[in-house]
Amino acid sequence: AKRIREDGAKLAETMKKEALISAKEDIIRQRNDAEKELKERRADVSRMERRVAQKEETLDKKAEALERKNEQLDKKLKENDALRDQINELREKEMKVLEEISGISAEQAKEELISRVESEVKHDLAQRLDELEAEFKEEADTKAKNIISLAIQRCAADHVAETTVSVVSLPNDDMKGRIIGREGRNIQMLEKLTGVELIIDDTPEAITLSGFDPVRREIARLTLEKLISDGRIHPSRIEETVEKAQKEVETGIKQALETYGIKTDLDLRKAAEGTAGTSSPLGRGVQYLQYSCPYYLGDAGIGNPDNWENLANAIKVFANKENYPVFFHCSVGRDRTAMVAMFLEGLLGVSFEDMTIDYEMSFFSYRGCLDGAAPQQMAENFVNTCAYVENQYKGEGNSFSAYCEAYLLKIGVTQEEIDTIREIMLEDE
Repeated sequence: AKRIREDGAKLAETMKKEALISAKEDIIRQRNDAEKELKERRADVSRMERRVAQKEETLDKKAEALERKNEQLDKKLKENDALRDQINELREKEMKVLEEISGISAEQAKEELISRVESEVKHDLAQRLDELEAEFKEEADTKAKNIISLAIQRCAADHVAETTVSVVSLPNDDMKGRIIGREGRNIQMLEKLTGVELIIDDTPEAITLSGFDPVRREIARLTLEKLISDGRIHPSRIEETVEKAQKEVETGIKQALETYGIKTDLDLRKAAEGTAGTSSPLGRGVQYLQYSCPYYLGDAGIGNPDNWENLANAIKVFANKENYPVFFHCSVGRDRTAMVAMFLEGLLGVSFEDMTIDYEMSFFSYRGCLDGAAPQQMAENFVNTCAYVENQYKGEGNSFSAYCEAYLLKIGVTQEEIDTIREIMLEDE
C-alpha cells in the first residue's frame, strides 16, 4: 500500500511537471505569435508612414511649383499692366501731336475718313457685285452639274431612274394634247429651250422628261409644273416660264455651294481625258488638284508601281485640314473614285460589308453603267481588289484597316499623314 502511494505521488508529480512544461510551451508559442503579429503590424505601419511621407513630399513639391508659377504669372501681369499703361500714354501723346499738325480733332478726322471710305466702298461693292453676278451666271451650268452629280452618285439602286429621267404628273390625259400644241409647237419650244426630251406615251396622266443633264431636266420639270398650274400653255408663255425656272435653279445652286462649302476639287482623271480640266468648275475660290489614279487590278490597277505616286498624292490631299471639304471624283464616280474611297474608309475602320454597300449605292446607277459594264462584274472587281489588299498585306495585322495602312505606307504615304487623316475624319464637329 505504501509503495502504491509512493508510485501515485511520483505519477502525480510527473503529470504536474508535464502540465507545467506544456503550459510554458503554449505561453512561449503565443508570445512568439504575438511578437510576429506585432512585427508585421509595425512593418505595415512603417510602409504606410513611408507612403504618407512620400505623398507629403510630392504635394509639397507641387505646392512649391504652383507657388512659383503664380509668382511668375503675377510678375508677368504686372509687367503687362505697366506696358499697357506706357502704350496708352504714348498713344495719347501721338494723338495730340497729330491733332496739332492736322489742325482737326480725332473725331473730325474719323468722320471724314468714314465718309470717304463709305463712298469708295459703295462704288467698289456695286462694281464687284456686277462682276460676281456675271461670273455666277457664266459658271452656273457647270457648277450645277458637279454639285447635283455629287448628290446623285450617293443614291441607292432603288432610285436609279432619277439620274436620267423625271416624271411629271398631269391632272388628266387631255393635258398631253395641250402640252404638244398645234402642230407640235409647244413641245418643240419646250425641248428647244430646255434641251430635254419630252416623252409622251400611253402612260396615264404622266409625262417623262429624259436627259443626261440633271440641271436641264430640273428646269424642264419646274417649267412644266408651272405651266400646268397656270393653265396658259403657248410658245411665248413657255419662254417666260423657262426663264423663271432657270433663275430658281441658279438660286438653288448658289445656296448648295454655300451649304457644302467645298474648298478642294480632287480630279482623279487623266489630263488627256476630254472631260478633265485645268481649273475647278465649282468656281475660282475652289482649289483644283488633278492626279490620275488607278482602277482595280491588272496593268491599270493598284498593284502596278507606275500608279503608286499619283494614288499616294491623292490620299495625301486628305492629310491637310485646310483642303476640307474635298470633292473627289473621276468620270462617272465608279472605279477610280471607288479605289480612293476604299482606302479612306479602310483607314477609318469601316467594315468590308459597309464598304461594299457604299460602293453598290454609288455604282448601281445609270451614270455607273454608261459604258454597258455589267453591275455584277464591276462589283466583283471591287470585292476582288479588297481581297487582293488583304492577301498581300495580311501579315501586317489582323484587320482590313491595317492592310490598307500597310499598302499606303508602301506606295509613299507616311505614317504621320495616315494618323492625320484619321484624326481629321474622326474628330467630333
